[in-house]
Amino acid sequence: MISSDKTLISRVRNRLALLDRTRVVKFRLNTPVATFTFDDFPESAYTKGGAILEEHGVRGTYFISGRFLNCMIEGIEYTTPDQLKLINANGHEIGCHTCDHLPLGSQNSSFAHVTCQKNSALMRQIFGASFGMSSFAYPYGDVSLHIKHVMSREFERCRGVRAGINNGTADLAQIRIVSLERYHWNPQAVDEIISNARGEKVWLVFLSHDVSDSPSPYGSTPDQIRRTLHALKQADIPVKTLKDAAVYSGLSER
Repeated sequence: MISSDKTLISRVRNRLALLDRTRVVKFRLNTPVATFTFDDFPESAYTKGGAILEEHGVRGTYFISGRFLNCMIEGIEYTTPDQLKLINANGHEIGCHTCDHLPLGSQNSSFAHVTCQKNSALMRQIFGASFGMSSFAYPYGDVSLHIKHVMSREFERCRGVRAGINNGTADLAQIRIVSLERYHWNPQAVDEIISNARGEKVWLVFLSHDVSDSPSPYGSTPDQIRRTLHALKQADIPVKTLKDAAVYSGLSER
């Protein structure tokens, strides 16, 4: 019963946050754009997923959590400092996913601030004192009204996990996503979403984790990534990092 109560409270809290349009910005361009994002992130998100993106001449956004650095969890290897340097050098974006990777919805603003500062400090150890992250993803997508407002002041762009299309406008405090995760994968639905986005003021933000022939429920196969990229190319929709897509669409100046 306690577990069920907590789940219900979390759902209500997240729903209320979603309804609060904290930083709604209108698209300035009449063209669509797409972004691939990878959370946590497993090393295969780059060695497999990133390699496919680079084959197509595009780049993605990788959300790093210090908790997973140099780790292997449940058979999945996570990123290393050397890999982080490589993806940064190759033009991908590195975003913040907190250091502790705990649900933020039930936390206070002090915890949220500190865990992001810890994550930033780790990244500065790797990249140097001038390195910064302007994009953020909520761990587990868990958020409250209060935390949403706090994070929107800390970061230019905050991505959630609520399914949806950023159509005409985007709430930069809780950007909606299209899941490419195996347990959500519906190729016909993804094809339809991309086809309908053609020529529209639409920002499609795709979400995954690991990339392999046998991915976790939260990951994707290489074929899923390739299929999605092919559909985007057919629809003439450019692919950019979260940061660059926001600038491209006129949602952000930097």
